[in-house]
Amino acid sequence: MPLLRMCEFIKLYGSLEPFSQQGLEKLNDLTTLHYTTGTNHCHTNDEALRQLVLKRN
Repeated sequence: MPLLRMCEFIKLYGSLEPFSQQGLEKLNDLTTLHYTTGTNHCHTNDEALRQLVLKRN
């Protein structure tokens, strides 16, 4: 059944690349990097997370 699903997606979209989640993984890596570097300064963990969220918006 999953193979039929994959063939259907390839026919509809041309490839499976849009569904690979690579962009989400990269965002997770960047968020982790920014959070861990932000917590090495004189901020508390909550403050670093708040600044990260504000920077995104």
